[in-house]
Amino acid sequence: MTERLSLSAGDSGRAAVLALVIASAVAAPVPPRAWAAAVAQAPAPPGGASRSGVSAPPAAPSLGGTNAPDESIAAGGEIDPAAIVPLEVATRLTELGPRVPGSAAHEQAQQLLLERLRRLRLERVRVAREPGGVRNVEAFLPGADPAAGEIVLAAHYDTVAGSPGAADDASGCAVILSAVAELRRTPLRRTLRVVFFDGEESGLEGSRAWAVSLAADERERILATLHLDVVGLDRDGAAVALDVVAGLDGATDAHAPAWLVHAAMRAGAAVGFRFEVGDHRLPLAAQILTRTARVPWSSDAAAVHAAGIPSLLLTDFAVLHPYGAMHTPGDRIERLDADRLARWATATQAVVRRLDALEGRPRAEDEFLALWGRVWIRRDLLWIGFGLWIVMVLDGRPGRWAGAHSEERRARGRSYLPGYLFRLAFLVAAIWIPALAAPLLYPLAPLSLLKPRTTLARAALAAAAAVPILLWLGLLSAAARLGFTSGYAFPPGRTVLLLATVAIFGWQLWSSPGPER
Repeated sequence: MTERLSLSAGDSGRAAVLALVIASAVAAPVPPRAWAAAVAQAPAPPGGASRSGVSAPPAAPSLGGTNAPDESIAAGGEIDPAAIVPLEVATRLTELGPRVPGSAAHEQAQQLLLERLRRLRLERVRVAREPGGVRNVEAFLPGADPAAGEIVLAAHYDTVAGSPGAADDASGCAVILSAVAELRRTPLRRTLRVVFFDGEESGLEGSRAWAVSLAADERERILATLHLDVVGLDRDGAAVALDVVAGLDGATDAHAPAWLVHAAMRAGAAVGFRFEVGDHRLPLAAQILTRTARVPWSSDAAAVHAAGIPSLLLTDFAVLHPYGAMHTPGDRIERLDADRLARWATATQAVVRRLDALEGRPRAEDEFLALWGRVWIRRDLLWIGFGLWIVMVLDGRPGRWAGAHSEERRARGRSYLPGYLFRLAFLVAAIWIPALAAPLLYPLAPLSLLKPRTTLARAALAAAAAVPILLWLGLLSAAARLGFTSGYAFPPGRTVLLLATVAIFGWQLWSSPGPER
């Protein structure tokens, strides 16, 4: 994983970042798109020619002490899938030392990966020499239907200087090799392309060059890419489907499509491996933070996403609980857990098979929240907001004005106006920014139904209404101080709408003479 700005990696106060509180009304959302059941698969040779590149040499050079006989190699030189242990592969890569491009360790890592891919009997195993001198390692597992397209599994094998890169990213390479070994047992309908990127730590050079080199029809053939980076950490809790795809310009952030996040979460749940979005402990806070502030790191998923290919980063790195040893000499094999790496391999297989069952790319949508084990897309959030708005309209409609004299009508109009403006602002926010309106404004709807009669009751209600916004502002401030973000990125107009809606709610409270308004 690449840092765009310097992170305060050793800060022990990260765990103290404020969590946001969400209290939205219970409603029955419209379920997201149901996807087709898995199809029967049979192996078949792939179609189409590969991109130009330099074929890998037929045999790997000696890797010194790390090239001892490998128990996972069965007779005939083919890897026995049942014997592949991700921790062993990660250990061999880590023992090479820092894998800086141009170094001997980098070359040895490249040859080790080539050797493994060949012994897995993958096809078109090669080193692709890209512009800038980067060398990506690439291979294909043919699918049963050559016309069905591809799914890409990716990690990077280079490191920064001085770091052995156990988690970043020997772990991702090892998990992919283990997952592919199992996927070979029952071939997919789609072709699986495996890419180990070079130059990730020097500005995503390998993934940028790879994405640029793809022809337009090749990009369209790729259903999605899954990037594994910093996985298998020795910690408890859910894994992270990091939906934020940091922008390449360092100033903007994009998000993975909802359908891809949904597929990862459902596939993980099916094999008992829970994914949360953004952060394994504070997913809601992390999602709101990444939608309103810039993150100071990036990954190969950004370069691939910028090329128009749906991309998702799967990781044990969390927005509010970063990996403290990243890019340091402390990123050693002791940081990884063998059982968690094996579970990561199982979950990766599950996500790939779920994606393989899709008929094609669903409609892309990046306005969503992932909570309580499911993805709430714009339609779901909008229906909840619209339902709350209807309730508020029915509750706040003016009484009968027939027969009232003009002064009484003006008084009633002044009393009704704040409530009308609040409901209007609430509806606009629900339509325009539902992913933020849901946690920050939807809790105001049930509060608006209360009829405070005393000044103290009104003050208490106003304070309760301000809690979500104050927590959000506090979260932004704390995250900036701890180095989790590199600046505020929410458009001014949307910021004004959020703050104005809360302010109008307070005006409504204090302008109402009693329970009737």
